[in-house]
Amino acid sequence: MKDRLQESIIVTSRLLLSLFAFLVFLNLNLEAEAQQSANLKDVRLQLKWKHQFQFAGYYAAIEKGYYTEEGINTQLIEAKPGEVPGLNVFEGKAEFGIAASDVILMRNSNYKPVVLATIFQHSAQVLLYSTKSPIYNIHNLAGKSIGLESHAADILAYLHDEGITLDSIDIKHHSFNANQLINGSIDALSAYITDEPFILDSIGFDYHILSPLSGGIDFYGDLLFCSEELIKKDPKLVTSFLNASLRGWKYALNNQEEIINLIYSKYSKRHSIEHLRFEADETAKLILPNVVEIGYTNRGRWNTIAKTYRKLQLIKQDDNLEGMFYNDYIDKSNPIPWKTILISLSGILLIGIILAVIYYILLKLKYQIKIRKHAETKLIQNEEKYKSVMINAADAIFLHDLKGNIIDVNNTATSLYGYTKQEFLRMKVQQIDVDFDERVEIGKFWENLEKDKVATLVTNQIIKDKSVIQVEIRLTPIVIDNRKVILAIVRDITEKKVIETKLRQSEQKYRNLYEKSSDANLILENGVFTDCNEATLKMLQFVSKKDIIGKTPNELSPDLQPSGESSESLANENITKAKELGYHRFQWVHTNSKNEWMFFDVALTYLPSIGSDTFYTVWRDITEIKQAQAELNEYHKNLEGIVERRTNELQAKNTELKSKNEKLEQYNELFVGREFRIKELKEKLKELENKLKF
Repeated sequence: MKDRLQESIIVTSRLLLSLFAFLVFLNLNLEAEAQQSANLKDVRLQLKWKHQFQFAGYYAAIEKGYYTEEGINTQLIEAKPGEVPGLNVFEGKAEFGIAASDVILMRNSNYKPVVLATIFQHSAQVLLYSTKSPIYNIHNLAGKSIGLESHAADILAYLHDEGITLDSIDIKHHSFNANQLINGSIDALSAYITDEPFILDSIGFDYHILSPLSGGIDFYGDLLFCSEELIKKDPKLVTSFLNASLRGWKYALNNQEEIINLIYSKYSKRHSIEHLRFEADETAKLILPNVVEIGYTNRGRWNTIAKTYRKLQLIKQDDNLEGMFYNDYIDKSNPIPWKTILISLSGILLIGIILAVIYYILLKLKYQIKIRKHAETKLIQNEEKYKSVMINAADAIFLHDLKGNIIDVNNTATSLYGYTKQEFLRMKVQQIDVDFDERVEIGKFWENLEKDKVATLVTNQIIKDKSVIQVEIRLTPIVIDNRKVILAIVRDITEKKVIETKLRQSEQKYRNLYEKSSDANLILENGVFTDCNEATLKMLQFVSKKDIIGKTPNELSPDLQPSGESSESLANENITKAKELGYHRFQWVHTNSKNEWMFFDVALTYLPSIGSDTFYTVWRDITEIKQAQAELNEYHKNLEGIVERRTNELQAKNTELKSKNEKLEQYNELFVGREFRIKELKEKLKELENKLKF
C-alpha cells in the first residue's frame, strides 16, 4: 500500500511538473511579446500650476511605476505665469493636460479637447473677503474691487445669478497669491479652497468664504484631457495613460502622507509639509472617492455647465458637446484580442484536463488516507489549524490560561506591542490591560466562557513604549492537551476610532450648515419631504417639522401656480428635469400655515449616490421681490392710465382750439375784404375830387 501511495505521488508530481513547464512556456511567450514594446514611450503632462498636492495622483503613478507598467515615460511640466497651460496640448508642447470646466471654452475657440477623466467632482474656486470689510453677503460685492482669475466662469455665473453685473464691480488683475487681500488693495479675491485659506489661517487673517456651490453653481474641477487628434491616432496610448493615472490617484488618496513627503522631497518645497497636508484634506473633499468612482463624468451635468456658459455669452448658442468625452472614441478603438482569448482558452482547457487527472488520483489517495489512525489525523488537523491561525493572521493573537499567563503569541502581537516573544511568555495579560482593575472577577469570566462561543471586548491596552492603544478583543475558549485555555484575537482600532470621531465631527459640521442656513433646506425622497431645517419652519410659519415631513411639494402649494398650471403636474415635471440634468432651478409658489402665498426661488439637486429618488432642495424667499414687482407693475399701469387721460384731454383741447382758429380765420377774411373795399372807395373818391378840381 505504501508503494502504491508513493507511485501515485510520483505520477502527480510529474503532471504538476508538466503543468509548470507549460505555464513557464506561456509566460516566456508573453514576456517575448512584452519585450517588443519594452521601449518606453515619452509623453508630457501639462500641469495647471506649480507642483503641489493638486496633482498628487500623477506623482504617485510615476513613483509607483504605473506609467512604466503601461510602457510610458511621463514628464510633468509646470505652468508658467501668464500662459494658458491647457493650450500647450494643441501646440505640440504636451500630449496630455490638466484643465477644468473651461475645456468648453477651448471647444468654442476651435480646439478639440477630449475629457478622459473628471478628477475633482467640484470646483475648488471660491471668493474670499476680510471679516473687517463691509461685506455681509454676495450682494454687498456690488461696487467693490475683486481680484478675479481668467476663466473663473463658475464665479461669474454665481455673480450673474445673484443679479451682480460685471459693470457693477471693479475687476482687478489677479496676482496669484493672497497679498492683495491681505494688504487691502482689493475687497475680495477668487481663490482655491485647497490653497489660500491655509496661508490666511497661518497669519491669523480672518476671512469669510463665498462659494458658487451655495448658489447652485456646481462646476467640475480638475480633469485630465488630451486632443481629439491623439485619441484617434493612438487610442491605446491614451487608455494606458488614463488607467495608470487613475491608479495613481487611488494610491495617492489612500497614502496621503507618503505622497506629501514625496512632493516635498522630490518636486517642490514651495509649500510646507503642513500646507501640503491641508491641501490633501481639502482635495479629498472635492474628489469624493468614497462617494463616486475616481474620474466619473456625468454628461447631463456637463450640459448644465454648457448652458451656464451660453447664459454668460461665453460660447455660441449652437455649440454642443458631441465628441468631447473619452467614451465617444474608445468603444470604437478597442479590437477584440482574439489571440489572447485563444491562448487563454487553450491554457484553461489543458489545465482542466490536468485537474481532472489530479482529481482522479486524489480520489484514490482519499481512500488510502482514511485508513490512517484517527488520533494522528486529529492531532495533525489541530496542529495545522493552530499554526495557520497563529502565523497568517493579520491581527495580534494571544493564547493564555485562565489565570492570564501568556502561553503563546504570534508575530503580529510582538510587532504591535513592542515586546519579544520571550518577554511575553514571562508576562500575564493583566500587565498590558489598562482597564483590567475596572473589571470584576475576570478569572471567573474566562472560566464561564462557553466553548465555541465568542465574547467581544473593547478596552485600552499599554504597549512597551508606555503609549496606550484602543483594541477590540475576541475571546474564544479552546482545549489543548485536555486543558482549557483562552484564544484572544486582538485588533488595534485606535486609528478607526480617530476616523470615526473625525467623521462625526465632519457630519456635525455639515449638519450645522444645513440647520443654520438662512435659506430653507429640505430633503425630498420618493416624492415626499423627509427632513427640513429651522429656516423652513420659520418661512412657512409652522411649529414642528411634523407639519412638513411626509408631505409632497404640491401639498404645500396652491392648486394652481401663477402660470395657471396644476401644481402637482408641474412639480413632477421639475423633479424629472432635475433627475435628468442633475440640477434644476426654477421659481415656485408655496403656501404657509395660514394658506398665504409665498414666492420662492427653488434649487433642486439630484443625489443618486444616496437614493434613486433623493433630492437636496434649497428655497430662497423672494416674496418681497415679487410684491415689489407687482407694486411696480401697478404703478406703471396707473401711470399709463394718467398719460392716456392727459393725452385724451390734450386732443380734446386741440380740437377745440382748432375749431376756434378756423372761426378766427373766417372773421379775418371778412375783415381783410372790408378793409380792401374801403381802401378802393377812398381811392375812387380821391380820383373824383381831383376831377372836380379840374
